[in-house]
Amino acid sequence: MEHDGCKLCKYEHCSIESKECSGCKQNAVDKYTRMTHADRIRSMSDEEFAEFLANFAWDNEPSVNETLQWLQSEVEE
Repeated sequence: MEHDGCKLCKYEHCSIESKECSGCKQNAVDKYTRMTHADRIRSMSDEEFAEFLANFAWDNEPSVNETLQWLQSEVEE
């Protein structure tokens, strides 16, 4: 079984045999969890994170609350 349909699941990097993925039917059960921006950042390699920071353009400096809301929002395709 492959990780079909797991794009943007916070467990997409896990092995198909992992406890998080065991029995998951791609959002048919509660184990499928949409990835947040914070989840995506935590899963980045140092190189990916450096590129992310280099390419991140702030229109204006956000408040701590705005940043927290963005980190907790779901990643969009």
